[in-house]
Amino acid sequence: MKKQWKRLAALSSAAVMAAGTLLYFPTDTLQNISWGITASAEETGAVKWTKIEDDNLTWTLYNNGTLTISGSGAMQDYDYNSPAFYNSNIKKVVIEDGVTSIGDNAFPNCAGLESIEIPSGVTSIGDFAFSRCSSLTSITIPSSVTSIEASAFEDCSSLTSITILGDVTSIGYNAFSDCTSLTSITIPKSVKSIENNAFSGCTALTEVLLEGGSTLTYTDLGVDANKVVTRWNEGDLTWTLTADGTMTISGKGAMKDYNSADNSPAYDNSNIIKVVIEDGITSIGNDAFSVCTGLTSITIPDSVTSIGNSAFSDCISLTGITISKSVASIGSNVFDGCTALTKVFLEGGSTLTSESFGEVASKIATYWNEDNLTWTLTADGTMTISGSGAMKAYDTDDSPAT
Repeated sequence: MKKQWKRLAALSSAAVMAAGTLLYFPTDTLQNISWGITASAEETGAVKWTKIEDDNLTWTLYNNGTLTISGSGAMQDYDYNSPAFYNSNIKKVVIEDGVTSIGDNAFPNCAGLESIEIPSGVTSIGDFAFSRCSSLTSITIPSSVTSIEASAFEDCSSLTSITILGDVTSIGYNAFSDCTSLTSITIPKSVKSIENNAFSGCTALTEVLLEGGSTLTYTDLGVDANKVVTRWNEGDLTWTLTADGTMTISGKGAMKDYNSADNSPAYDNSNIIKVVIEDGITSIGNDAFSVCTGLTSITIPDSVTSIGNSAFSDCISLTGITISKSVASIGSNVFDGCTALTKVFLEGGSTLTSESFGEVASKIATYWNEDNLTWTLTADGTMTISGSGAMKAYDTDDSPAT
């Protein structure tokens, strides 16, 4: 470092001498001058302006477009008169440690704002805090934040990535509305309420991922259910609802049991028309698809060995179902309230009987496919065997009529 300063001193002296005037700066003096240039100044450039607000927070805008907010405590709410209001020169906002909230209307209409740094101590983001920041492309909301208020990021038309960490419990009215570049979002299970139109006008939004254990449904999202894929991570299984009304459950292992205090992602969802359970899933949990009033079709793979209590109860549009021979046990009230159910198809070799279907047993026709023959038991007690060829011999392998 000393060699560098000596070289600089020599060059400076030479330049001045060439001009015909000799000025002498001791090397130590040049070194002392150098220490006055701080790293932050090098990074942010010269200060353009500094303002100390009524809440004792200091707002400093640097020439390179970085705005820092420093101090301690909550940021005040503004009525379109914050130091940043409508300032297109702001490129980056850095909120420093010590600030505990972002006030209403703090940074609206900052058309040049491209990035935001929010520290872990901030607990809330106020109404219209970053609304109409049309150059903002991504935002990470730290785990300390518990609420995102109304219109906080409304009309951030370039926003493509939103990361919500940890403990956010509520998302306010219009919070992300008209974010027309947003294609997907992950919402943590901590979020218990989403107010109306939170994602309305997000015309590019095609996927919403709800973290495992989330109590939200697609109706809570304020988006067009006919356009969005909604995913729920439930342990090792993923439930995916596509725009055409198909709910697909994928993964490996047993499906958890659900109840009135812990509803499944499908519970009481009238938009589900078809359920596809993929191979690898070994059970259908209690109340898994109850009150899916629009459900008309179910696919159950050979990997499923049990169906839990009330799994399909009150699916009033379900007319028929095929159950693999791998299913060895069915819980109680599985099809109770399925008023349109008239046909149950049991794969050849199934050990189930019509009595396995509870209250609907007296109303349905049960079909067993046995090789080339079909055994059909109708509600009036008539068993019909149809097809062509020889009937197999039964012994330890009970016939459908045993």
